[in-house]
Amino acid sequence: GYPAFLANVSRLVIDFNREADAPGLIAKASDGIAIPGNACDGRTRIGWWHDYHDMLGQRIAANRPNLIVSLHSFTPHLAERPHEERPWEIGILYNRDDRTARIALPLLKVAGVVAGDQLPYSGKLLNATMNMHAEANAISYLGIEVRQDLIADDAGVAHWANLLRPVIAACLDHFAREREAGSR
Repeated sequence: GYPAFLANVSRLVIDFNREADAPGLIAKASDGIAIPGNACDGRTRIGWWHDYHDMLGQRIAANRPNLIVSLHSFTPHLAERPHEERPWEIGILYNRDDRTARIALPLLKVAGVVAGDQLPYSGKLLNATMNMHAEANAISYLGIEVRQDLIADDAGVAHWANLLRPVIAACLDHFAREREAGSR
């Protein structure tokens, strides 16, 4: 297994994967649906954002990982376009450092997975966690979005965990070999 650092609220409460000053950090609406509870004074929630990133930064500094995996989910379709299905089962996101994505995407394809490269979202736009904690510290990372209907029950979660485990292991192995070759 791998250690996990989890957000304990939905991104509809506060989106930990956005910069602290980003629009939509505390969304007023999502997919065209108003979120009336988010009309509140957001100072407490922004405090949660800082606490989350401070604690994650401390954890990374104390035990530098070889790879950071950022795992999220996305809806099968947007409410604004209910008849337009999002065809990807999984999306791989990145900003400047695409090395891990270049390892993962072909492995997912071989496994028969319909994977989006920077889809359904672009890691160049919504990637605060990876920017702050991986790229800023020269740590490899893998940004993953799994379609929600595929992980809606225990069997789906187990399936995707089993499917992603060898992909993550291959990424870790690649970077271990790269480090070993560099130390010779």
